[in-house]
Amino acid sequence: MLQFLRRVSAHNGFSLIELLIYIAVLAFVLLAVSEIFLIVIRLRAQNNAKFTVNENGRVVLGAVRDAILDAGSASVSGVCPANTLTLTTAATTTVYQITNGVFEMAENGGPAKALTSSQVAASGGAPCLFTKIENPIPAKPTIQTKLRITYNTPGNPVTELSQEYEITVSLR
Repeated sequence: MLQFLRRVSAHNGFSLIELLIYIAVLAFVLLAVSEIFLIVIRLRAQNNAKFTVNENGRVVLGAVRDAILDAGSASVSGVCPANTLTLTTAATTTVYQITNGVFEMAENGGPAKALTSSQVAASGGAPCLFTKIENPIPAKPTIQTKLRITYNTPGNPVTELSQEYEITVSLR
């Protein structure tokens, strides 16, 4: 009986080899989980950048398109690539421009309202942000808008994203 108890008590714990194997397996599993976690974080950052850039591009182009369709006249001034578009309706004069990376609009000489968020930088496309195209009579002039939106993350290669947008709209 005493011999049986000695055998049972000798096998109650883990050997050093078994413990090292368990620790190695656990370390491998933790490494795999942490890599998956880092990949998910990078993908989330990239998707947020894409969404932000696309949302800002959609807002700007939608506002410019609607304003051009409502305008009675349009003029383009300034130096390319970031020139200025001035649209006039019966009662309102609206100016669209880029100032320090922010796409802005100002109505009737009032304060400028930002159409892009602080998460992006806007710039004019090549050759100009706005181009007025005079069409033969009886057609109305056409305004072409070329815009580049860049996600503001200098030095972060995961979220470096830039998108070009172009729209051409005719005055009514």
